[in-house]
Amino acid sequence: MVILRKIIPWQRITDKLAYYYNDSKGRIGTPIRTIVGIFIILKLRLLSDRTVVNQIKENRYIQYFCNVPDENLFTFMHHSNLSKLRKRFGIEGVETINAVVFNLLRITKVIDKDSMLIDSTVLLNNIAYPTDIGLIFKAFKKMEQVAKHYHIPIWWDDQELKQLWREYNLNRKQSEIAQLFFEFLLIFSGGLRTFEKIV
Repeated sequence: MVILRKIIPWQRITDKLAYYYNDSKGRIGTPIRTIVGIFIILKLRLLSDRTVVNQIKENRYIQYFCNVPDENLFTFMHHSNLSKLRKRFGIEGVETINAVVFNLLRITKVIDKDSMLIDSTVLLNNIAYPTDIGLIFKAFKKMEQVAKHYHIPIWWDDQELKQLWREYNLNRKQSEIAQLFFEFLLIFSGGLRTFEKIV
């Protein structure tokens, strides 16, 4: 939390979100800087609105990250205000926060831009059930963890795998799934045989 607080460009995000406020109407509320911090914590830790407010009150590192002063700690925000703020910012406002933080992580190479998929929790969507391709991809991740732990070089083309995963997530057409599944399966069966030999 301490390191992340230092590298996030707070002013750039705050300037973009100031557009959603009116200088002449309303009372002084929670600073935008604090709101941005809360939304980032919500996304990072996958918390509910009520839980994130409670965790901020209990955790000094999260208080520091969100810039919540001690004197307002127990009254700084009610959890119901977060849903009102989502409505105020809309999809564009929330994605502004995601985009700035995501670009920062991409530039610093914390995440790989070739395999990125952008997600927004404010968009309505169906429940994501596990799929065969998803389970195979997770199996690769587990094999990769074992390989790294025992200093074994990766024996499959990681870039090809990431490209297939990205293609699958961007084009979920029924007609293409069988072909993608077959390609995943070819890589996986070869990788699994090598994994069995090594283990």
